[in-house]
Amino acid sequence: MTTPTDRSVTPLVVTVLAGYALLAYAAVAPTLNLAGALLGLVLALAVLGLQVGYVSRPGVVHPREGVVVALLALACLVYVPIVAIGVGWIGFAGFLAGSLRILLPPRVGLAGLAVVVVSVGVLAGLVAGAPLFTVVTSAVSTLVTGLVVHGLTRWWQYTGSARPAPVLPAPPAAAGESASTETTPVETTSAVATPQGVGSEPAGGTADGDDADGGKADGGGSDATDAGGSAEGGSAAGGDGPAGSAEVSGVADGGTADGGTADGGKADGGKADGGKADKPADPAADRWADALRTARSDLDTAGVELTVLGADVELPDEIAAPFVELLRVAVAHTTRSPAATTCRVSVVRRATEARIVVTHDGATDDPDPEDFEPLGERFEDRDGSVLAERDDAEFTVDGRLPLPA
Repeated sequence: MTTPTDRSVTPLVVTVLAGYALLAYAAVAPTLNLAGALLGLVLALAVLGLQVGYVSRPGVVHPREGVVVALLALACLVYVPIVAIGVGWIGFAGFLAGSLRILLPPRVGLAGLAVVVVSVGVLAGLVAGAPLFTVVTSAVSTLVTGLVVHGLTRWWQYTGSARPAPVLPAPPAAAGESASTETTPVETTSAVATPQGVGSEPAGGTADGDDADGGKADGGGSDATDAGGSAEGGSAAGGDGPAGSAEVSGVADGGTADGGTADGGKADGGKADGGKADKPADPAADRWADALRTARSDLDTAGVELTVLGADVELPDEIAAPFVELLRVAVAHTTRSPAATTCRVSVVRRATEARIVVTHDGATDDPDPEDFEPLGERFEDRDGSVLAERDDAEFTVDGRLPLPA
């Protein structure tokens, strides 16, 4: 099941692959009778269907047995019909070459592609007796077709590849904490009428002569009273009486100038951390945070270093639950890989979809269908996809889900 991002690419990829199959069929069809032409058409559709429906299709898990069956089927569809249809059928060998490159590890797949290209040259030269130029062009045509099939498949599967989510800055420290370590004087503005006599005392002085540089009154207040003294002393930067205390920031009974209280309590609905209200609990965020903590603990036990990008990305509950399950399965696969030393988790949210990619460097086996097929079905039920594959020394699990409307 493709995601919204893939849907814009799918018609293009399928059209190009179908065009290559049509060109290969058109090269041999004129030399066939009606029965041969119909047989060739059926076989060509079988090659295209296997290529598009299994080998190249995004979200399909490729277990070892499935890879063997698919490659054997393609090899039979490419080489066996030569007996009945002729050497011209070898034009379909490019699909086999590209599939070897897709389904096998990079070095093995590249060697398989080379073997197929050489076999085309041998069949064209020795069996068909074609001239050298035809032999070379047939081999090159197979090579180009194989590379196009491989490139289109990778593009189809990795459309909208994950980018690291921006790292969010740390939340500001609470006002009560910042006031105790570093005090920023608050300046009065011209909009506040200042009584006569302002400036006759140092700013921050109190009516009863308490610390001139600390701005405290009888142990009440905090350092933020540097801007206005205390209401208990009735002064504001040297002014006496109610006018003085009313013209500053309304600090009373230990209140701070930023609307919070000196002991962390609330004043005017604000908190000590700058007047921010309590943030409501987010079950999805809690579930995702717990899953990351569990993953880190399991990987630490296995001696695997974990790197997370996008840990603070906000995920709806219907997205967080499948992502948690994918993370659990991918981390379990990592811990079972003795060669794994690093694991990377990347989460990104776009306008229409959310994506999670988990990669580790201990790839020694192919994806286990018992692990990833149920996961893929769960994502497909939500119009998403899961791609699990081994690429040389890395193993990647890529899950995508459309965001709810």
